[in-house]
Amino acid sequence: TGICSKPTMAPSGSPSWRLLMACTAAATAMAAPHHHAHTDWDPWTCKADLLPIFCDSNQPINARVAELVAKMTDSEKVAQIGSNTAPSIDRLGIPAYQWWGEAQHGVCESESVHFRPPTPVGTSFPEPGLTAATFDKELFSLVGEVIGSEGRAMANAGNAGLTFWAPNINLVRDPRWGRLLETPGEDPLLTSEYAMRFVKGMQGVDPSGRGYLRVAATPKHYAGYSLDNWHGMDRYHYDGNITKQDWADTYSQPFQAAIVGGNASGLMCSYNANRFSGYPSGGIPSCADPNLLTKIAREDFGFDGYITGDCGAAEDVWTTHGFGGNASGAASVSIRAGMDVDCGDFVLQHALAALETGQLTRAELDVAVAHLFRVRVRLGYFDPRQSTPWGNASYRASRDLN
Repeated sequence: TGICSKPTMAPSGSPSWRLLMACTAAATAMAAPHHHAHTDWDPWTCKADLLPIFCDSNQPINARVAELVAKMTDSEKVAQIGSNTAPSIDRLGIPAYQWWGEAQHGVCESESVHFRPPTPVGTSFPEPGLTAATFDKELFSLVGEVIGSEGRAMANAGNAGLTFWAPNINLVRDPRWGRLLETPGEDPLLTSEYAMRFVKGMQGVDPSGRGYLRVAATPKHYAGYSLDNWHGMDRYHYDGNITKQDWADTYSQPFQAAIVGGNASGLMCSYNANRFSGYPSGGIPSCADPNLLTKIAREDFGFDGYITGDCGAAEDVWTTHGFGGNASGAASVSIRAGMDVDCGDFVLQHALAALETGQLTRAELDVAVAHLFRVRVRLGYFDPRQSTPWGNASYRASRDLN
């Protein structure tokens, strides 16, 4: 992941970069008004005749989201959490949304990202392993800032969503791991610093103080995910045995830094299972583990955002790990544990059955739906685009760094 597929231009030589391999954006025009590809209406506005509280930006965010969730049917709720490709809710004026965008070392062609006029190219930085090797804390922030600025500019132009599944902050435990260049490296301290600064740079600080996000960073893969294919054990079946000290000293630190220090608004749970010290039985899949997703992330770290499963991870809870009793049970335990949206369609296929059989309650479903729409509201969707802090974002931020 994280390989941009479109051509870029080399930057001018400047000591401020301290990197030799960066490519910089060629687009300089202000972003054009947003036109969402999946609906006929502008997603930066809202149908106040249908949702008067939800569409009122002066209302508290919880009140706004509560009105919307209360008016949604069970099928509409499941459709929102059941796949990364969320459909529109036409009768309420809610546009479709694509949650999957990539931006490991630059905004990259992915499910929500399309390089086309007026944003035909983007900055491609070196792999995170090389950026982290500079030990330049300011640079970590600046790289995130450029990526966030370009992501917002592309969204304003209708060429991207605003949720980006980056950074990858898993620790390198073996140099033979195939994804090590995607990460900042092996050191928990350096990786934590990178995670915090990259996330803060991406998401920005709302000058209005109203809590808007420039984009939503989504650190991954949570947690204990540093194995791909080793002696017959792959990342889908891996069952990590993590001691309390290993968790505290290594595996938790980058995610804690991204959440506590960086205020990350997204999080991706991983394919593998973990058997933490104190668990009464075998490993629990990350995306079905309430200790990981709710107790540690939300209660201990104070996470306030959405949690997506890695692509196919919700299905793996049942088909790979055999967890949940049956397919609908696996979907329900993942939602109950704290996963809010499935990258795939497993939850879409089985959540309604879980609701009908009592494996999942409507209140548990509502929590996941609310988490998703809280993030979309914080991104400025459903408000007039020009009224949000980054409504006119362009590619100039990247040029200013040259």
